[in-house]
Amino acid sequence: DDTIVLCDPIIFDSILRKEGKFPIGGTEGVSTFIDYYEENNVTMALNMFQSGPEWKEWRDSLNPDMFAAWTTYLPSIAQTCRKISDVAGAEVPKHIPFVDFISRAAFDMFETVM
Repeated sequence: DDTIVLCDPIIFDSILRKEGKFPIGGTEGVSTFIDYYEENNVTMALNMFQSGPEWKEWRDSLNPDMFAAWTTYLPSIAQTCRKISDVAGAEVPKHIPFVDFISRAAFDMFETVM
């Protein structure tokens, strides 16, 4: 069996340390989110695509809920991941490129808790 490594936390750590106080978020490159929020006028969620102090203020506002509510939303994300995993082999790369599939998977996981 082949294995695909999508990330290495040690590399992420070194990159984030170099980026300083306001790192560039991974969501900035995922147009699926931006397009959806703009089309549906979801202005609060669009703040996550900002940079600098605006982004930090928005992100810090999530911390109390995000970490206190682990037990409420992690099972939902896990269920969504199971559904994604169930179709991944049949869809990638035959019907959809990996980059598009993973972008849609990230969107599905995020929207599970919105």
